[in-house]
Parts: sequence; structure tokens; C-alpha cells
Amino acid sequence: MKKESITLRIILIAAIILILLIPLFMIQSLIEERQAYRDEAIREVSKGWAGNQIVSGPVLSVLSSKEEKTNDGKAYTTNLQTNLLPEKLNYDVELIPEKRYLGIYEIVLYRAKIKLSGVFKTEELNKSITGRKIEETFVSFNLSDLRGMQKDSQLKWNDSNLDLIAGLKSNNVLTNGFHSIVPFGEENNLYSFEMELLVNGLDNLEFLPIGKTTEVNVKSSWSNPSFAGAYLPTSRKVNEAGFTAKWTVNYFNRAFPQLWNENAYKIFPSAFGVKLLVPVDEYQKTMRTSKYGLMIIVLTFLSFFMIELFGKKVIHP
Repeated sequence: MKKESITLRIILIAAIILILLIPLFMIQSLIEERQAYRDEAIREVSKGWAGNQIVSGPVLSVLSSKEEKTNDGKAYTTNLQTNLLPEKLNYDVELIPEKRYLGIYEIVLYRAKIKLSGVFKTEELNKSITGRKIEETFVSFNLSDLRGMQKDSQLKWNDSNLDLIAGLKSNNVLTNGFHSIVPFGEENNLYSFEMELLVNGLDNLEFLPIGKTTEVNVKSSWSNPSFAGAYLPTSRKVNEAGFTAKWTVNYFNRAFPQLWNENAYKIFPSAFGVKLLVPVDEYQKTMRTSKYGLMIIVLTFLSFFMIELFGKKVIHP
């Protein structure tokens, strides 16, 4: 085969490949457009339901003050927020999936029945505020999207039933949620708590491991879960009937202590949980398939060219 003929054939093959790539790119563009419409449908449904949820058990915060004096004798007051995490924290969750449709798009929502329980041990907290005047004490709970709160719950604090108040009293630890004013005395070193929530959400449900020992048990009839976040389940079972999963996270597995002042630590990078996957994402599968198009086109023409070049056979005159 003459050198001029080889060069011409390479140019022609490159030109044909470029022409064939035009419809391939058009198909990929259409897939991306449909994916964008699907994402918009998810956003529309979540507006009337709720978005992804990060749930956290209580953080006990004590606001205290102390009269101080400067070197020249002038009096001033120092205010301090001291935060304590639970000694033990349990999340028991039943995740109830729901399918909704908007046009041709299927969207997976959920209702979560969540029971929170645990214990605070306050010896170290009491030591840290010795000599200070306690102004107010409250517990805070995180819930990323308060539109998902479906039940008027109460907090059981030792033997008292306390009302919950929407919004956080302080954003030093958590970002969004609700709180409750709780009785607190330095003579008592043990406080138990219990609360039940009914929460709506979309796709993800995650938890914060703020207990010195945190245990999470989740069960659901959804058979396609994805476990993600900072920790994977210590045990899990997935079958056609649904799934169960259990996480156990202890004090040594996380990057923050039990007790600190103000906003010294960030706890959200430690979130973990489960996502309800749609079993078959046609758009994702089609996009993956289309990405092989370039390889198939190039290999096809390259194969014929190599046969002509080394086999001395002219496939096309």
C-alpha cells in the first residue's frame, strides 16, 4: 500500500469518526437533559415533603455567668456556654418508603419512626461550671429540614414530660432543629431521656454519633439500600423483603470529646446513615453505555485499517 494511500485513508477514517461522534454527543446531551428534568422533579416533590435529613440526639447546654474583676478592680461578667454529649445514645428507626410519581419520573420518599433514648452523666460538667451561676439549661436536637416533623412530640427527661420548641436556642453545635428547656441541678449527676419522632424525608437519612456509645438500629421494607457516611454498619442483612442494619460507634471512633465550651468542635463530618436507591436508574445506565460509543467507533475502523495495512487485503477500494 502506497504511503500516500495510507495517509489518505487515515484522514478519511478520522473524518468519518468525527462525523459519527456528532449523533453520539447529541444522544448524551439528551440524556443529560432528561437527568436534569428528573432532578428538577425531585426538587419539586421535596418542596412539599422534606429533603435529606440529618438527625441528632440531644446536646445538653448550660449557660452560665461569673462576676470577674480586672487588675484595676473594675467588675465585669463572663458568659459561657458549656456543651455535654450523652453517655449513651440509642436510635431505633423504622424506615417506611413511599414512591411518588411526577410525569415519567419515580421519586422515593420515606417516613421514619425514630425512637431516641439515652443517658447523660454530668459529673464533669458540674466540675467545669463550679463557681459559676447557672442562667439556663437546654437540650438541642438536630433535624435538617423541619418541614419533615410530622408528630407533636414531647421529651421525657427523667420523670418529667417537656415540650419541644421549634428552632435552636444556639447554633454553636447543631445547625437546625428544635430544643427544650430542661431542669438541671448540680446535686444530680444522672439524667435519662426518651423521645419518639415521626419524620418525613427524601433519599438520605443520616445520624450523628454524639453518644459516648452510640447505637443505631434501622429496619425497612426497602430492598435496595446504600450505606454511606463516616461509618459503615457493624452488621446488616439485605434481601427482597427489605433490610436491617446496626451501627455501633464509640467515643474513640470520632474526632470530638464529650464536653467542650462554645463552638470548639464540628460534629457533622461524622454523620452516617442510609440512602434508599432506585433499583434501576435508566439514565445512568444509558449514559454509561453511550460512553463506550467512541471506543467502539474507533476500534471498528482501526481493525479494518490494520487488516488492510498488515494483511495486504483491500477491504474498500
